[in-house]
Amino acid sequence: MKILIASGIFPPDIGGPAVYVKKLADELKKKNIEISVITYSDSQKDYSDNFPLVRIIRGRSLLIRYFFYFRNLFKIAKDAHIIYAQDLFSSGLPSALVKKFLKKKLIIRLGGDFLWEKAVEKGWSEKPLSRYYEKTKNFKERLFFWLGRQVLKTADLVIFSTSWQKEIYFKNYKIKKEKAKIIENPFPQDKPFSKAANNQKIIFAGRLIKLKNIDYLIKSFKLILVKNPDLRLEIIGQGPQKKYLEKITRENNLEKNVIFRDKLSFQKLTQEISKCFLVILPSLSEVSPNLALECIKLKKPILLTKETGFYERFKNNLIFIDPFNQKDLTDKINYLLDEENYKKYQERISLISADYSWPEVVESHINIFNNLIKKKVLMIGTDRTWFGVDYSGDVIERHEEYARRLKPWLKGLKIIVFSKKGFKKKKFKNNLTAYPTNSLLKIFYVFDAYRIGRKHLDSGLIIVQDPFITGLAGWFLKKKLKIPLLIHFHGDFWENKYWLEERWFNFLLLFLSKFLTKRADGIRAVSSGIRQKLIAAGIDKNKIRVIPTPVDLEIFENYDREKVRDLREKHQNKKTIINVGRRAEITKDYENLFKTISLVYEKYKNLAFLQIGADFYLPEKIKADESLILTSTPKIKQSELTNYYHASDVYVSSSKHESFGKVLIEAMAAGLPVVATATTGSKEIVIDGKNGFLTPIGDSRGLTEKALYLLNHPEKARQMGEAGRKMVKVRFNRQKNIGKIVNFWRDLVE
Repeated sequence: MKILIASGIFPPDIGGPAVYVKKLADELKKKNIEISVITYSDSQKDYSDNFPLVRIIRGRSLLIRYFFYFRNLFKIAKDAHIIYAQDLFSSGLPSALVKKFLKKKLIIRLGGDFLWEKAVEKGWSEKPLSRYYEKTKNFKERLFFWLGRQVLKTADLVIFSTSWQKEIYFKNYKIKKEKAKIIENPFPQDKPFSKAANNQKIIFAGRLIKLKNIDYLIKSFKLILVKNPDLRLEIIGQGPQKKYLEKITRENNLEKNVIFRDKLSFQKLTQEISKCFLVILPSLSEVSPNLALECIKLKKPILLTKETGFYERFKNNLIFIDPFNQKDLTDKINYLLDEENYKKYQERISLISADYSWPEVVESHINIFNNLIKKKVLMIGTDRTWFGVDYSGDVIERHEEYARRLKPWLKGLKIIVFSKKGFKKKKFKNNLTAYPTNSLLKIFYVFDAYRIGRKHLDSGLIIVQDPFITGLAGWFLKKKLKIPLLIHFHGDFWENKYWLEERWFNFLLLFLSKFLTKRADGIRAVSSGIRQKLIAAGIDKNKIRVIPTPVDLEIFENYDREKVRDLREKHQNKKTIINVGRRAEITKDYENLFKTISLVYEKYKNLAFLQIGADFYLPEKIKADESLILTSTPKIKQSELTNYYHASDVYVSSSKHESFGKVLIEAMAAGLPVVATATTGSKEIVIDGKNGFLTPIGDSRGLTEKALYLLNHPEKARQMGEAGRKMVKVRFNRQKNIGKIVNFWRDLVE
């Protein structure tokens, strides 16, 4: 993950935002996240050796400064996944413009309020932040407000440090609630220094600007000195109001009791806080002041403005002051000058848990980053079992598992299914959703899939279940969304005369499949034989991964003993040959299969035959007398299918072409020996003479010979069945193959 932090301030500048950005960048770097930082600076000197740092010199006019910031930000952002701006205008505005061009994800962190701060400093307003947006604004304020809304509208997420500020922005900037996140500022983790005895020093630390309300503090302090002449107020910091504040001090003859000091490093300031009597922060408003967190950590009494995001959080522990009421401040200082009250306040502060620290802040950021850049996986298929049509397999359960595995790094799995009208979108577990095309005619399938898919702009990968019509829809979406295309090869189409002979238009589909496959970014083949055909046709071997269809072997290892016994009795305990397959008579070559059964029966009378899935009327298909028990059913659920496997003795497959052979694996998992024609898929599974037999395609006599051998040699059949069961457990582990598939998707997204 690559994060570009766009900041307005960075060390050696002193201040909470500068320290925050430096610490965050360092900690993210430790988590193996690639970090780069761009900031405004008074010097080009690079104080960081952990990550790339670009400094834009401040000593220029505002427009020139923004231009150079934008130009450098644009260059760096090309390689970033996320731009993380640390304020609304100085870094947020250029970042929003860059996002418009580069379509990068943008997060804006708001630790303060630029418009309110500017209004106070310019004399446009004296209201606290909580009431500022209620007032009528001048032209410049309205302009800045409009710009701020545009920047926030452009951002993908806005991070606040308090819910107080978040609610203000919900109300006035109309931020969508789902775009807002809160990451609180961490407590410092420094060990406290010892406090000097009998110290009567009060500290203010911060920038010397209007909104800090320091003139109010100085004037209030004069009233305190009437009864406490030994108290001393130290004002630590720099800023445009310094001369004005010094003037007020002189006019009130407070030079001996009010001391101005230059800004201090964080460590030195911590020492001063630790040794002082009291800290006062009387600002017109403070969103989430780090100075207050420092005092809490040091268990140092602080008087904090009640116009703060900390009020609700700490109202039972801290003492808050009204920044517009001098008497409120003087009363509370006098209260704390009582030693007993002071100790009680320290005890209240010590009850605050100050454990929230940088590890939690970093973890929160990483979670937000990961969720923001997560992509959807968009799949296009034809299986209408998603909508309850003729459901018998494990398609839904398997894809729910895919979606569950995707959760850590991808948003979810969205499946577009070619369908006629009458279906509704359906949601499943783990953020898995199926969308029907609801097409008027089949010729509209591609158009309707494209129409649905193009709305999913946050997709990171398109997967299609064949290199034909779903592949064409996927290719159009690849061009539109500019994302990778993965083709799943579930069939044996190339260099296959049997497939070409099935339908007159298959040669057109072959041409289309070669066109699309060459333009795919990844290809999943279900067998090594398919992979070799693709490579022989000139497809880049690095784009192809062989990953078989995951099969839940456990389903077929187990069975219902009573139901198996009933099935055996139904077949009069005769030896049973089983075949499982859909009604695709040419592909499955049922004519050859039925001929095989007739030939076997001629020599082996104690026979029953089961065909599951095609629902034939078998007496019309197989020549035999009535003592041959024939059964054919429609598709059945896998939980029932396993009982039929365990009630049988031999599995026979007569297919002309198969890219894989899922039913062969199911049969082997149930312990059956297998006789199969030597298709591309079956050669991947059946080791001839070890766990079954292979025969030439279309050779009914070969199938007959091997089936008879297994029927007449039950011990050899048992050994082959056991060998097959062990082999599939090792080679076709469901969880491993699901993991391989999901990792392939992830690699393509990344």
